[in-house]
Amino acid sequence: MLTYPFDDKLRSAIDAMGNEAAENIWFEGRAGADLTWSWILDVEAGKKNWRLAKLTELGFAEKKVRKQMSALKTESVKNLVELARQDRFDDPLRSSPALIVLSLCHNQKAFEIGKKLVRSKLAAERIIGIKTLAREHSEEFLPKSAPILLKCLENESDDHVLEVLAFATMHLNIEGRWKFLKPHADNPSEAVRLAIASSLGGEEDRDSISTLIKLTRDPCDDIRNWATFSLGILCKQNTERVRAALFARVNDEHDELRHEAILGLAVRKDHRVWDIITDELLSGPRIWGRTLEAVVELADVSFYPMLQDLKVRWQTKDPEDIILNNLDSALEACRP
Repeated sequence: MLTYPFDDKLRSAIDAMGNEAAENIWFEGRAGADLTWSWILDVEAGKKNWRLAKLTELGFAEKKVRKQMSALKTESVKNLVELARQDRFDDPLRSSPALIVLSLCHNQKAFEIGKKLVRSKLAAERIIGIKTLAREHSEEFLPKSAPILLKCLENESDDHVLEVLAFATMHLNIEGRWKFLKPHADNPSEAVRLAIASSLGGEEDRDSISTLIKLTRDPCDDIRNWATFSLGILCKQNTERVRAALFARVNDEHDELRHEAILGLAVRKDHRVWDIITDELLSGPRIWGRTLEAVVELADVSFYPMLQDLKVRWQTKDPEDIILNNLDSALEACRP
């Protein structure tokens, strides 16, 4: 059986570092690459990073790690897919070492294999196919992959595959995905509804907005949170129904969600948010970063004395403290 060119101990050590690492695993700039294994590319290029330093501390020889990572990049497309078949995809955003290397394969063979796998009867193989098509694209392959992924979304019934598809179409920013995502807004699977709430962020068409508004009322906290963020921060529409949906969440029991709604209203200069922000500032010494972002958006001098008092009461003077930096920005924005 084909195996990875590194042992289980090395992989376990790398996976453990990935679990410690990040909240949003799409922001590495490579399709399908999470913060765990995308560093393969940096290691192969001879760059230093904290993971390589950590592995050295754990007793792994740097030269050997570099050699093993380089060996993976020499595998054929067929072998990379076979290796991916051995991996698990419990998290739809996580990839595998093989698929991350495959993400750089800008060739017809990788495209053809992905196209074949998305038609498989096995859900696990369809996921590999989707992740292969949703790789880092050249202008040549994105127009070919987009309609295939939308067709998959139209016909798919497996919840886990739907979840992967929703994130893939978001990552590639495929136009018209809302038409295929909207019917799943009532899906019994919370994971699918969460993926839809994430995928529709930034979409401005009426149906996407309506779906997000619906999901801001979802019984699941995480889904309401993502839908509120997508609607209030990522979308730019400033209509009465958008403001009403955001205002309906300002008393939500989920703190992060509530502050996403407050910021969304501040961005839209909704007059109802002034008193809410005033109460937030006076209730210190703890304060949410989103509240201070909302203050910056409004830049109202009436907030300045409250911000001064809040800074006096702030418990840390660490210049690396994000909240302290936000507080300084708010003071500057509201300075008389």
